[in-house]
Amino acid sequence: MAGSDLTGHVMIRDVARHPISDALTHVDFLRVDIDKPVELEVPVHTVGNAAGTKMGGILQFVRRRLRVECLPGSVPGFVEVDVTDLDLDEALRVSDVVLPEGVVAKVDPGRVVVVMHARAVAEEVEEEAEVEEVLDEDGEATEEGEQEASKPSDS
Repeated sequence: MAGSDLTGHVMIRDVARHPISDALTHVDFLRVDIDKPVELEVPVHTVGNAAGTKMGGILQFVRRRLRVECLPGSVPGFVEVDVTDLDLDEALRVSDVVLPEGVVAKVDPGRVVVVMHARAVAEEVEEEAEVEEVLDEDGEATEEGEQEASKPSDS
């Protein structure tokens, strides 16, 4: 530090940037003891092509950042999550994430990180599922489309 004989280790806690020019406007530092663990959030990156995408699925992030604890010298820039074997309607949880040595997740192991959702069913299938049975004048069940077709029009 300028004007001081203090020395030590620091980590960047937060960075502020100008909203238009993206120029650096402020940096917050955190003094750390190199031998004591720190708790912080790191970004989650996916690796591989999920098997479910070949069947029309959509990969959705539930957690884009993961809270971890480690020594300041072991902080990973990001955590990789392998989604290669992820099929439709399956999820990867915190317990499935392989963390670097010395890094421990500080989140419930059952929490979901990424999930593979099936796309919406085609419209024609939805229409078939939405057809309701309606009683006609004789009390017999008919499909809604048939009943409306048999009604006289007001034109």
